[in-house]
Amino acid sequence: MTVAGLALAAACASGSGYTAPAPPAAVPARDSAPPRAVSAPSTIRLGPSALRYVVARHIHRSFSGQSLDIALHVYLGALIVGPADTAGYPTTITVDSVTADSGTFLPPAFNLAGARGLRFTGHLAASGDFRDAVASDTVVAANLSTLIGNFRDFFPRVPAGGLAPDAKWTDTTSVTDQGAGSSVTVTSLNHTSVGRWADRDGTRCLELDVQSTFTLSGNGQQNGQNFTLAGSGVRNGVDYVSVDGRYVGGTAGDSTSYTVSLQALGQVVPVVQTTQTTIVVIR
Repeated sequence: MTVAGLALAAACASGSGYTAPAPPAAVPARDSAPPRAVSAPSTIRLGPSALRYVVARHIHRSFSGQSLDIALHVYLGALIVGPADTAGYPTTITVDSVTADSGTFLPPAFNLAGARGLRFTGHLAASGDFRDAVASDTVVAANLSTLIGNFRDFFPRVPAGGLAPDAKWTDTTSVTDQGAGSSVTVTSLNHTSVGRWADRDGTRCLELDVQSTFTLSGNGQQNGQNFTLAGSGVRNGVDYVSVDGRYVGGTAGDSTSYTVSLQALGQVVPVVQTTQTTIVVIR
């Protein structure tokens, strides 16, 4: 969750007079293949797959009496191949395209066309972390990190023993993201509950309900200005993992309150941000 670049853009755009558009329409969920006749094992783990997804994201930000809305659709493919090595399954996430919804305001620095074909190559660990990802174009990846991220937490987290119906656990994660001239660390306390077996669009799945509280802090420089930021928030999400170990999407919503301190100007800008994300598998 890197917010530094967008936070600074928000602080500098307060005079734009921008009017927020309506949130994007929900994307209908559907699986990428006909239902599979697979019996339910006692536990499941994420494993090899080749799926395409669309990530619909709507960001609403309020600051200094103004508001800013950004609505995007990110189309991507995720290829996970076996066998796993000591680092996990070799994994490649490729961005097909990024489109902004009509009426969305983006600062000129965000070139969405540059995302086409951007690849992140790394390993999917048993925990669900997408580790050691290397971007095919580090400059483009850094410039767009505040919008599309680096997919480190794209897949759901999984305990060491795998996913089982009715399981519950708590874990802590701390991730530092490097953007264009910024560094932001997010530390989360996550409470996960797994439901029983159910069908999602004809696919046998387990549902993971995740509730998190988090803090964030960071610093950097943009447009010649040094800044720091700090804040906290909450996140609620639901993810779905199929009986054969495929991640088949989910939804998440988070609310964050943070301050951006522009040191040279002696200015502190309070920001309240909400983000709604829907991930579905597409054909």
